[in-house]
Amino acid sequence: MIKTETDYSNALSMAEAWMGAEPGSREEGMLRLLVEDIVAYEEIHYPIGPPDPAETIKFRKEQEIIK
Repeated sequence: MIKTETDYSNALSMAEAWMGAEPGSREEGMLRLLVEDIVAYEEIHYPIGPPDPAETIKFRKEQEIIK
């Protein structure tokens, strides 16, 4: 369980190291569990709120211009 920023940083490093794990391997299983913990920590400490409607419209207009 991730409780501190240090735990979080260490978890991210471990997850990065296991990203190339073979499907079905022990490492892949550990990665899946670790990612669940990372996501839970991020939802509490780094919540992402809904987008601002005006900013969303501006962003979409910019995307249309780029095409």
